Amino acid sequence: MKICVLGIGVIGSILLYELNKLGFNVIGISLRKKIPHIGLIQSILQKFPEDVEMAYRSRMYYKELEKELGISLIKDVHSITIIHRDKYENLKNVVQNWLRYNVNTTELSYRDIKFMNTNENEIYLYSTNGDVLIYIHKFINFIWRNYKILQRKILGVKEIGNKYRIVCDKGYVDCDCVIFTLGAWNRKFLSNFVDNPPLISYKCQAGLFIINNTLPNNLIIYDYVNKIYVRPCLEKIVSILNRILRLSNKCITISGNGNTPPIDPDSYSRKIESWFVNEMIIKLSKRFNKVHYLLGKADFCEISPDLKPIFGKIVNNVYVIGGFNGYGVEIGPGIVKSFIKYFQNQKLDEIERKYLLTKNRFKKIQFNTSVEAHEL
Repeated sequence: MKICVLGIGVIGSILLYELNKLGFNVIGISLRKKIPHIGLIQSILQKFPEDVEMAYRSRMYYKELEKELGISLIKDVHSITIIHRDKYENLKNVVQNWLRYNVNTTELSYRDIKFMNTNENEIYLYSTNGDVLIYIHKFINFIWRNYKILQRKILGVKEIGNKYRIVCDKGYVDCDCVIFTLGAWNRKFLSNFVDNPPLISYKCQAGLFIINNTLPNNLIIYDYVNKIYVRPCLEKIVSILNRILRLSNKCITISGNGNTPPIDPDSYSRKIESWFVNEMIIKLSKRFNKVHYLLGKADFCEISPDLKPIFGKIVNNVYVIGGFNGYGVEIGPGIVKSFIKYFQNQKLDEIERKYLLTKNRFKKIQFNTSVEAHEL
């Protein structure tokens, strides 16, 4: 059986690697070598219990990859989660679940936090062993160097007899099985096989900002009051600039917020929207007073109706892994390993079945792109 994996980003790279290990005849097709050159957040501090478990399995997978390939992927960081006090009572079970995975979480007094604006109406949870940064570009580079990947623009997928033809801008590829890991472009191609696929695309944005305060090293802030995250940028040039800025009690940080309305990624610009910059400055200023925007980056993500990823069969020998809602690095490896069990007709456990695409999973195909799965 010849398998085509369409889209070789985070998910496609892991899938290509694992299928090759199992001896499958597999080829990857991808328009571009999409590589995030900064460390990406991989957090166990998820809302849904199944996501916490999948994040933990994914953390273990990255550790195994480090041993198998002899590359360094993981950097430990710590975090503060900010929740409005009125909502904390309903979230205690969520926090208790984190502790089962060896996350160390303690509540900080708002008076003891000096590097941002705080108040008595908020809860501040300081966590260690819950978050890391994954330098996934090292793994993706390894895959592109060592495995069979065609860099092509995919124009369509046609069924020809009992095979499939991947039509590209430079010829075509015939195969027996197709696995879509195209992210925001999954819906476009799946629509050729089924009506109203349970995935929709949105634009995700983040920026570099100078804030008027010095944050502790390697700290992520999940601010669920203002609905933003603030995370370190540890790349060399920014680290050098931060050493200079710290002399005047300032630092550069990466920040972003929730999702945007559904869009067609083929007809939408990757430029940062002005409303996003203005909104981020307002929200960040509530925590850090003066804020200056430097630059930003936008891309496209996809979401499912219940905010959880999906994997499964679309039609005979056509499969999809998607709906990661911007957190593919966080639980992606666990989902890919579950898909491979499903692909080989192996029994799924209770956690894995929650992500399986079934006829009864979505009673209504409705989307809410204003929230993310991990938001508390």
